[in-house]
Amino acid sequence: MPSSSRVPSTIRPARALLATGALLAGLAAAAAPGHAAPAYNRQVLVNNLLNPRGLTVDSIGRVLVSEGGEGGTTCDVAGAPPSPPEALRCWGTTGAVGRYDPTTSSYTRLWTGLDSIARAPSAASPVAGLQDLTFSTDGRLLGVFGFRGDPATRPAGSSLFAKLVRFDYSNPGSAVVSLADLGAYESANPSHIPPFSNPYALTWFGGTSFITDAGANRLLKVADATPALVQLLEDFPVVASTTPPAEAVPTGLTVSPGGTLYNTQLPGYPFQPGSASIFSSDGSANSATAITGGFTNAMDLSLGADGWLYLVQLAENFANPVGSGSLWRYNPLTSERQQLASGIDQPTGVLAMSDGSVYVAAGGSTTSGSLLYYTPAVPGPLPLAGAAMAWKMARKLRQRLRGSRG
Repeated sequence: MPSSSRVPSTIRPARALLATGALLAGLAAAAAPGHAAPAYNRQVLVNNLLNPRGLTVDSIGRVLVSEGGEGGTTCDVAGAPPSPPEALRCWGTTGAVGRYDPTTSSYTRLWTGLDSIARAPSAASPVAGLQDLTFSTDGRLLGVFGFRGDPATRPAGSSLFAKLVRFDYSNPGSAVVSLADLGAYESANPSHIPPFSNPYALTWFGGTSFITDAGANRLLKVADATPALVQLLEDFPVVASTTPPAEAVPTGLTVSPGGTLYNTQLPGYPFQPGSASIFSSDGSANSATAITGGFTNAMDLSLGADGWLYLVQLAENFANPVGSGSLWRYNPLTSERQQLASGIDQPTGVLAMSDGSVYVAAGGSTTSGSLLYYTPAVPGPLPLAGAAMAWKMARKLRQRLRGSRG
């Protein structure tokens, strides 16, 4: 078990959310009836992270963190809108890939100097950079970079914004390889006028990378065999049922052992409580179905070995978001939901481990982010038994969804 460690020296922003300049949200709807939520203990493992976003784990249990960075001082990007709310004008190379080793309680940045862009050179400025990381089953480390704007305005001196990339995990610090230009796909097949792209979350299954684009409101895929070919799987509803109308966008993404995709949704201002859903897809085009509503600002999710979806909400108090985020879990088969922890500062990433513990990236819209660790009072399921349970639950859910569409 990791010990508490503070080591001196990530938000997946949505278009409508950024338009307000606020990384805030409302409270999720009341939990469905069910068993009492288990008690969790919390530890702070790492502090002073720069806009931490997504989390993944390597084959020996070390946790990787995508740090979005803090932009830079090269401002007035050519072609960018001249003023807020959508201008990201100041870019630099302040992003990083970090790794926490629970056996030594140490945090190391394996890659630094990664592209990062912000509205202004300020610690409070919205940032886009390395949004998420995942491993393929053959050990490749994949990443996705955001942008939050018209891809045509990407800085000429940058090479990673709005792209799917590969890191050579055996050679930390080596050159990052671009696999697919997600921004170019949005430019050629615009979801908005002008085009708007912010690749946000990433997962991999069966030889294919799946990506949510929170700017374009889309689910995309890129096959390993054709890394330059970006394909559209889903256009999510653009306008949520709120007053005034607000754009709801896809955020976190995870996949079950059987290939079922799940993604969270974040509506924009005024972040009406209960206006966001969790979607399920079988990975084919136009197969996404809302399996539950009642959430408001779900930023990321991870499938646990117990078959539950673990997710984080950015904030519970729109008027005072700092320290009001929360950790939840949702059962796709029974529709039961449980709040596991509250009082989290703007969580943006979650990773459920096979032993029932949960890592959370917090302070994901700040330059003073942290990696948190939650352990249940009662041990979780055995990894193999839990994985089998998750696979069976995902299979049943897919059958149920197919039946509803038939």
